Amino acid sequence: MKRIFDILQEEGYRDVEHFSCHSIDRILSKGNFIFAVHKFSNRMELQKWNEYQDEINRNIYIKVDPSKRLDIYFILYLSFKTSLEDISILHEIEKDPYYCRKIIIRDELFEQDKSKLPFVPFTIQKKNIEANRAKTIMEFLGAITREESERSIAEKIFDMKEPRGIARALIDLYPARRPDNEVTKDDNQGI
Repeated sequence: MKRIFDILQEEGYRDVEHFSCHSIDRILSKGNFIFAVHKFSNRMELQKWNEYQDEINRNIYIKVDPSKRLDIYFILYLSFKTSLEDISILHEIEKDPYYCRKIIIRDELFEQDKSKLPFVPFTIQKKNIEANRAKTIMEFLGAITREESERSIAEKIFDMKEPRGIARALIDLYPARRPDNEVTKDDNQGI
């Protein structure tokens, strides 16, 4: 998370003390821009992201000049390793329209995710993209899956066009990703 603070400080953002957001790790500001930053250490904590956003609403959004409201950002720094299971919650968070813009920065993909910051210039290095791009569908699926069971489900999902079929296949993916000894209450319903 220090890397985020270093980038913000290099750009001239400074700590703001007058907002009383006790759950937020740090608040930095420059001009109209306000960045509220919080570190999420696990998926359970990430599920409570709305609580942090509500605190930003109560202690920043409704207290700042209306001209600054469009430039409030909530940076959710994920220190845990994300997976396919996290895609829906990450998408939900970043597309949420209320109070402030949300930027998710994952520790394992920091260099890629930092380009979401509004002041970081977006540059494309064509050589690196071409070298890292999967040449076939199988290479792509191999890059996003870890095991053969996941890969076969991912192949099914890739070929589907109907939303219900995709949803069913994603549900099938979850048991494929669980450790062998993990049992949920849904698993016991058929007994």
